[in-house]
Amino acid sequence: MGQNEILKGINSEMLKSIVVKVLEDDSIEIINWSSEILSGGTIGDVFLIKGTCIKNTMSELNSETSSCIEWSVILKILKERTRFGDPESWSREVKMYQSDIFNNLSSNIRVPKCLSISKNENNEIWLWMEHVNGKTGNELSLDDYGLVSRHLGELQGRYMQGDNLPKQSWLSTEFLATSQVVMWGTPAISWLLSNEFNPEECGLNSEILQKVIKLWSERDIFINVLNKLPKTLCHRDFNPGNMVVEKDINGIEKVVLFDWDCTGIGVIGEDIADLFMETLVFYDYDIDKAYELRETILENYLSGLASVGWEGNREEIRIAFDLVIALHWTFRLICRTEDTDDSNVINRYSDVLSFILERIEEVREFIQR
Repeated sequence: MGQNEILKGINSEMLKSIVVKVLEDDSIEIINWSSEILSGGTIGDVFLIKGTCIKNTMSELNSETSSCIEWSVILKILKERTRFGDPESWSREVKMYQSDIFNNLSSNIRVPKCLSISKNENNEIWLWMEHVNGKTGNELSLDDYGLVSRHLGELQGRYMQGDNLPKQSWLSTEFLATSQVVMWGTPAISWLLSNEFNPEECGLNSEILQKVIKLWSERDIFINVLNKLPKTLCHRDFNPGNMVVEKDINGIEKVVLFDWDCTGIGVIGEDIADLFMETLVFYDYDIDKAYELRETILENYLSGLASVGWEGNREEIRIAFDLVIALHWTFRLICRTEDTDDSNVINRYSDVLSFILERIEEVREFIQR
């Protein structure tokens, strides 16, 4: 379905009801608007809707004056689809907005303001949100990664104080690692052990191959260790494209997080591990600086946890981090290697796999103590 067909129900009256919430002025009149698709996937489509409006104001001499103002909002159209192992995901972000969870975020993390929620005759949910500007994706610096990780630690540490974990039934399962290993590990190992696998063509040397197969044989042990670690509320799609670093009215940098459709109760350190891997795999981060990135993320996250009174075992956070990158990403990268012929991408995946598999040795030592 084309963009015009998807958005055919939008008119000036509808847009005015949305834009007045952004500008906090009900005197405006919409002049024009346009749309730009930002992304589309299994959950739905995301559009940037922008335009201009006329704002009427009264002067000190009681004469009416008009000014032209630009505006922009985000429209997310959510479609009822089933994601592997997570059938609730398509509507979870809306439920997050309708619950009180977002009311309990830390002072340094916020979500885009929800402007409207509606459902149409096709059972699609239209979620209108504030358009947030700031640094995101490849624009994030090493300092930004530290800032994001510290503020996440402040948030997640608060959920570890007493009985503070959200209990909504629609939150995603805490056993994410199990589903990730099943989803990616089964086809990955099947390919590695098949006659179609050619180590020379796919860039996976014998050392990587042996370590991946060993990890597969020990998967239940590692999953059990991970599942016993402390729990917190996790975003579970914590990547540079789902966050914006913005400055508030006082010039203080804070973090805006969006795309909460995977949110659930997970392991402490789970989100920062995925942030690290998403950055290495999808955002072209210099692999030679991976250790520096890892330490920046981990140390700032630990600092954030400590700032809200967390007094747990720091080593457990590091173990959780390394277990998540191994269980969530090793087999996924093998599958991605199988699906590409790009030698540069294959070499990058090989380097990332080597980094992951080196870290898992420290986890084995922790388990054996």
